[in-house]
Amino acid sequence: MNMLTSFLEMNYQHPEDRSRPERLFKNLAVFKNKAFCDEYMGRFPVIMISLKSVQGRDYPEAMKAMMRVFGALHSKFAFLADSNRQYDGSRDALKETIEICSSDSFDLKDRDNMSTAVSIAKTSLLFLSEMLHTEYDRRAFIIVDGYDDPLETAANNGYYDKMLNVIAGMLETSLKTNYHLKRGFVTGNLHISFQSIYSGFNNYVETSITNKSFPEFMGFTRDETAELLKTLGMENRLQDVIDWYGGFSFAGNDMLCPGSVMAFLSRARNAEHDPAAFRPENFRANSGADDLIEICMKNRRWRSLERLQHLLEGKSEEIALREFTAYPAITADTDFDTLATLMLNTGYLTVAWDAVPSARNRAVVRIPNKEVLERFSEKAKRCSAKAIRNGWTRP
Repeated sequence: MNMLTSFLEMNYQHPEDRSRPERLFKNLAVFKNKAFCDEYMGRFPVIMISLKSVQGRDYPEAMKAMMRVFGALHSKFAFLADSNRQYDGSRDALKETIEICSSDSFDLKDRDNMSTAVSIAKTSLLFLSEMLHTEYDRRAFIIVDGYDDPLETAANNGYYDKMLNVIAGMLETSLKTNYHLKRGFVTGNLHISFQSIYSGFNNYVETSITNKSFPEFMGFTRDETAELLKTLGMENRLQDVIDWYGGFSFAGNDMLCPGSVMAFLSRARNAEHDPAAFRPENFRANSGADDLIEICMKNRRWRSLERLQHLLEGKSEEIALREFTAYPAITADTDFDTLATLMLNTGYLTVAWDAVPSARNRAVVRIPNKEVLERFSEKAKRCSAKAIRNGWTRP
């Protein structure tokens, strides 16, 4: 999403200056499409937020994290408060929102303060798109990354309905009948329709890792990774990088996780390390998929444990592709195929395209690489040992 933002976002101080995106993308394939770049590159206001950090043990704590996200977003556009193109009320509201979101003393256990926080979360994207449209006479792109991360945490901590109300309101006000919107992008682990948000907006298109329309855009290809390593003089590390961060198969295309690849390259090229010998690391720490493994381990069906163990041993498992309504539906009683489908959607399993499933709506899956395996194997072993000590038996 950061790359998309960098491509689309205009220079707010000098709207006709597109030198930054030109510098970033001039050596990439998209730059060869002159008509597309002339129309979109550096031409639009962009409002981008990531909700992946919105977590909390209770609702007030999570909403406090939400306020930090929106505080940073409003601060980015603080210059609009000094513009004579804006209405007095809009300028005042922007200043007040920045003050509220940045205040450590704004107690969200107070009912009125919480009401204010919820209103900010629901209306900010619409509000900022209106101000930017007024300022530049250009409709804004709105990008929401990880829309359901707060919902997963909320489901695990007992405040799902409250957080769902906030997220649904946010998306509805910003993406449905928003005159100031050019186009919106929303990313998440679960389909929006399964979170009871579907009615909030319409005319949207969903894509996923099993969709054959955009497979090469969901990560680094092997060729792209090899070229990147060659540019950095690290071509001898290609196999290590593939073993640790590759193995993803999107509609039959072999892909690598871009975030992990870039993190590895950054760490390996640190002055303290020898790039030729630096050991790959796990960059997926503190992932929510830990919860899926633990839930799977709590399932009293021994066959589920056996199937997970097969995956941890590097074997493949055929699963029925199943969907479900919302995060609260994921419990210790959830069947293995449903959990595995979710792990497939979240990148902790991948489709083995070289294996043919036995029927439609089924897939053969496996753990993609060493990074994912390292993240979960110890967790799974501990949960397995605990489950056996607690008296699991074969049915």
